[in-house]
Amino acid sequence: MSAFDGKRRAAYSKLLLAVKAGDVTRIVVYHADRLYRKPRELEDLVDLADQGRVQVASVHSGELNLGNSDGRLVARMLIAVAAKESEDKSRRVKRAKQQARDEGKPGGGPRPFGWRDLTNPEPKEATLIVQAIDTLLAGASLGDIARRWNAADVPQPQTGRPRWTADGIRQVVSNPRHAALIGVRVEQRPDGAQRRYARPVVTGKASWAPIIDRTRWERLQALLQQRGASGRVPRRRSLLTGLVNCAKCGSTMSRTGGPRRIWRCPWGIGCGRVSIDAARLELLLTEATLKRADTASLATVVRQQGRHGKDAADLVRKLEELERRLDSAAESYAGGRLDARAFERASATIQREQRELQGRLGRLTSMTALEPYAGRLGVLRSAWPTLSVDQQRAIIGIVLGRVTIQRAAHPGRAFDPGRVQVQRSHAK
Repeated sequence: MSAFDGKRRAAYSKLLLAVKAGDVTRIVVYHADRLYRKPRELEDLVDLADQGRVQVASVHSGELNLGNSDGRLVARMLIAVAAKESEDKSRRVKRAKQQARDEGKPGGGPRPFGWRDLTNPEPKEATLIVQAIDTLLAGASLGDIARRWNAADVPQPQTGRPRWTADGIRQVVSNPRHAALIGVRVEQRPDGAQRRYARPVVTGKASWAPIIDRTRWERLQALLQQRGASGRVPRRRSLLTGLVNCAKCGSTMSRTGGPRRIWRCPWGIGCGRVSIDAARLELLLTEATLKRADTASLATVVRQQGRHGKDAADLVRKLEELERRLDSAAESYAGGRLDARAFERASATIQREQRELQGRLGRLTSMTALEPYAGRLGVLRSAWPTLSVDQQRAIIGIVLGRVTIQRAAHPGRAFDPGRVQVQRSHAK
C-alpha cells in the first residue's frame, strides 16, 4: 500500500505491534521511502528505536540509526525529500488527468472496448459493437448481448476475461466515441465554480472515423432510454414481464412461481384481486402476436414507420440544435450575460424538450424489430423459437400494445379469454 496517500496501512500497524512485542528487532527495506513517507509515521518508529526495540537497515539508504540525533536528522531529511517527491508526482498526475478530461481524452485506466488507442478502432471489437447495435435495434436486450459475448469468450479490456453484464454492454454501446462524439463541456455552477467534463458534442470535427453514424447512435440511446433508465431486465424475467396490467387498479401484474404459475396483481402495490393462469395467457398472447404479424394492416403501419430514415435524421438534427442552445446558455451564464435563475429556467426547458424528442425517437426505433416479419406470412412463426425471451417480449409489446386483465366474474372456473383486453397501439 502507498505510504503517502494517508490511508491506514494495516500491515505496517501489525509490524509496529510486532516490534513492541519484541517479536521483530530489525527491519530491512529497499529504501527508506518504502517504509514511510509521512513524518508522523517516522516519529512512531523513532519512539520505538529510542527504546532500543528496533533497528532499520536500507539497501540504498544504508543503516538508519534512529536511536541518536544524527540518525534521526538524516531520516527526517530523507522523509522530507520523499514527501515532496510524492506531492510533486501527485500534482503532475492530477494535472495530466485534468488536461485529458478537458480535451475529451481518456484519463488513464484500461482502453475503451473497441479502440486500440485514442483514434484507431480495434477491428474485431468494432465489428462486435456494430453487430451488437444492430441486434439491439432488432429487439434484443442488453442481457442477450452479454450472454452471447460471454459464450463466445469475448474478453473485457479491464480483466481479459469474458465477464460481461447488461450494465457493461450498455457502457460499451453508449460510448459517444463510437459516433465521434466526444468533447468537453464547461458547466458554470451557481456558486461560481466551473465543472469540466467529457460529453457528446454537436460542433467541430473529430480527428477519428466513427464506428457508427450519429443517427444510429442516437436511435439506440433513445431506445435504451425507452426500455428503462438502466436498461436492466428483471432477474425473474418471463415472456410477459412488464406487459400485463390489472384492469381494476392499473398496476403491473407479476408472475408467481410454483407448480401452477399465475399472473397476479400484487398486494400492497396493487389491489391484489386479479389473477389469471400464466401458461394459457402466454399462449393466447403469443398466438395473437403471430397472427397479427401476418396481417397486411400491420405491415402497412410498419412500412410507414419503417421510413424512419428521414424522420429519425430530423429528430437527431433537432437534438443537435438543443445541444447547441444548452451550450450557448452555459457560455452566456459563464460570461455573466445570463443570471443563475434564467440559466436554470433555460436549461430545464431545453432538457424537457430533449426528453420529449428522445421519447419520439425511441418509439420510432422500436418498430425496427418488426421490419423482417410484418406482413410476411409465417415468417415470424418460423423464427419465433430461435428468438430470445427478451426479443419475443419486445415484439409482443410492439404488436399488441397494452394488455389488461379483467377480474373474473366467477373465480375458480375455466380460463376465460374474454378477460384479456388488448389495446392495439399501432393498427386496428
